Amino acid sequence: MYKRSGYLNDKNEAIVFTDRALGVCSCGHYRMDAADSFMTTRPDGRPDWQLIFAPDGGIRALIDKKEIALDPFSFVLFEPGTEQIYYLPPGERSQMYFVHFSGVGVKNILEELGLYKKKLIENIDDPACSTVFEKIITELQRKAPFFFELSEALLRELLCRISRKLSQNAAPVKTEQVSEAVIYINDHYSEPSCITNFTRRVSVSRSHFCRIFRAQTGQTPTGYLKNVRMNAAKELLVSTDLFIGEIADRVGYQDALYFSKLFCRSAGVSPSEYRKKIKGTKK
Repeated sequence: MYKRSGYLNDKNEAIVFTDRALGVCSCGHYRMDAADSFMTTRPDGRPDWQLIFAPDGGIRALIDKKEIALDPFSFVLFEPGTEQIYYLPPGERSQMYFVHFSGVGVKNILEELGLYKKKLIENIDDPACSTVFEKIITELQRKAPFFFELSEALLRELLCRISRKLSQNAAPVKTEQVSEAVIYINDHYSEPSCITNFTRRVSVSRSHFCRIFRAQTGQTPTGYLKNVRMNAAKELLVSTDLFIGEIADRVGYQDALYFSKLFCRSAGVSPSEYRKKIKGTKK
């Protein structure tokens, strides 16, 4: 079994920091072959926090009294005083990183990052995570000037990377697709079924797309489309003498009365009043 570990006090003991927000107690990397036996059992846990990372999966962990076979790129977060059982079944190969930490600000830090109470964190496919673990181990082993501060900063980076990846995982529709949707809406706003046409084009459900679009832009696709249409209608009201019904049709509304109601809500005046007001100011 390959082992590489670093400890704050040169031994694997729990340290509870009461004078700082966050501090690293120890960090390590295990690589197990098929012939290796590996199991950690702590019925009462430890007084510090522990985060384990299984980049290759295969590790088994007891979470809420249930044995879970960790998928690749999975993290498990153990709170102080909670049971810790994790192992690698005989005959299998895998690897695992771990870091023990504590501090009076840990709970607040984890809450801010959306990680508090998340016992199992999956699909964190960020190659930099393993690199950050290795850097923490090196700092604890070398103990060069400011190693303690650097190990803390690296742990914060690791937690931020996990949180960022979780946020990205919560939005399966990629940012590029949302950008593509914005372009499509601006080019096809005159289509009555503009949004539905786009979701069919990218093979995603309308309801799911609406959630992701709102998460990334701050507004719903329908709201964004309405703004684009209203702006186009304003241009046509000022630059042409088209009837209101014709303008409604050109911007994607087959019902002129419905269009007029939406326009009034958006501009504060009816389409005809808007035309009269703007053209009057240009004389």
